[in-house]
Amino acid sequence: MTRPYRDFYSSFFALFVVTQLTVCSLILFFSKHYMPTSYVGWIANVYFSLFSVVIYLSALKNLSRSAGNAFIRIVMGGSGIKIGGSILVLFLAHLLLQPLEKPEIILFLFIYVLFAIFETYTLTKLNNH
Repeated sequence: MTRPYRDFYSSFFALFVVTQLTVCSLILFFSKHYMPTSYVGWIANVYFSLFSVVIYLSALKNLSRSAGNAFIRIVMGGSGIKIGGSILVLFLAHLLLQPLEKPEIILFLFIYVLFAIFETYTLTKLNNH
């Protein structure tokens, strides 16, 4: 592995850990004050975490190729799939777990925004290289 890619992995991992700590703190805060028996926050965390890793690795792989539009297609396609998947995750959680309440949906949106900021920052940093 070349040095620039090692730097990309280490910076991604560091930001990923910070994002995870922030999201887990937010989930614990919401579970303590608003919704003690909800799993929606943890499901959202797992979904967005896996999605972020897959998108970042796909973008890193396509960045090494000479096709300039492949990186943009990965980012834009990933954003569209993330939005559709988010709606599907909320719908399945509503059907399988319990009827969702307002604090659960608000928590889901907070987690979505935090991961959107994380992905935007890491992918912009990757693209600027």
